[in-house]
Amino acid sequence: METVIGYKSAVEYWRIHGKTQVDRQNRQRKSMSPARPPDAAITRQLNAQGLSYPIHVLVSTPAAQRRSQKVQTHAYAQPLPEGSLIEVGDGLFVCSPELTFFQMASELSFAELLELGLELCGTYILPVKGVHSEDPEVAKKQLYNRTQLTNKERLAAYLARTEGLFGQRRFLRVLQYIVDNSASPRETQLFLLLTLPYKYGGYGFSQPELNAKITPTKAAKETSSKKFFRCDLFWPEFNVAVEYESDLIHLTPLQIAFDSMKRNSLNAMGITVISVTNKQIYSAVEFDRVAKQLAANLNRRLRSNESDGFIKARRELRSMLQ
Repeated sequence: METVIGYKSAVEYWRIHGKTQVDRQNRQRKSMSPARPPDAAITRQLNAQGLSYPIHVLVSTPAAQRRSQKVQTHAYAQPLPEGSLIEVGDGLFVCSPELTFFQMASELSFAELLELGLELCGTYILPVKGVHSEDPEVAKKQLYNRTQLTNKERLAAYLARTEGLFGQRRFLRVLQYIVDNSASPRETQLFLLLTLPYKYGGYGFSQPELNAKITPTKAAKETSSKKFFRCDLFWPEFNVAVEYESDLIHLTPLQIAFDSMKRNSLNAMGITVISVTNKQIYSAVEFDRVAKQLAANLNRRLRSNESDGFIKARRELRSMLQ
């Protein structure tokens, strides 16, 4: 019996298994969902592998729809674009990362959907309860430095092939605020808080490169033996970088020394580095000071941020991201 995992369950699947499943299997020409939902044995098996209840699956007819504590179905009567379903086992299919992203638009807020898009196009994944370790050091190896599941170009190309399945105009609006290569949830939050327009609660800065590769100049090599650095958020036209600094109590002396050496090398290259801590991200007042500092370095004049509309939008954005 065939089963197609989608929606939240597909998100969990990709967070557990990662890009290896995309690369290992050919994207299928199969375009229709099964006529019936999975039986109890398959549902239990999927839950045992880490997928939370209810398991979200696709069916081909509205008559097969059902909703219980363990299974929720979604009817897709139309054929899906080629490559939408990926076979990952005997009769088990998962919606591609691209299809999964668009499916989640009906489940998430605007900001949460952007967070998911940046995660899918980034090099990290969020933990799945009961699957990924709660130990920080073990989790770091499980959750970071992952291969991208997709990228913005693939999301846009998939959207172009789904006419009639999704609202094209709405998703084009979403895609314009997504970029590739975010390396952590904090970088994603920083990016959205700084670059989303005022009407969404952001500061409307131009989009930086995420995790930009910086090759040291001759002067910088005198302070470092590294062949290159990565800047969390980088505006190359202004030589300005924003670097997220984790809590010092969680950093080893070696990490603290590396961060200091990196900052000195970037400064030697004429790159202005603005550091942002957790405390500044959590505090709207403190983050406003960061935005003003960044604006001064990007030759940007911020609009008044005291209007009721902006304050409300900023509060809503921050509550969704934290």
